[in-house]
Amino acid sequence: TYVYFENSKIFYEITGDLPTSQPIDPNTLKLTEAQLKNWTIESIIWRE
Repeated sequence: TYVYFENSKIFYEITGDLPTSQPIDPNTLKLTEAQLKNWTIESIIWRE
């Protein structure tokens, strides 16, 4: 999974579990710090 913060030039490749029973639209998904606290950053990528 690749995520980024708005107005940032950095992508994070992260792995972890997101328990949900609903379909996920990756274009509108917004994650909280609590949801990501046990995830692992696999790589950091500079984007243009």
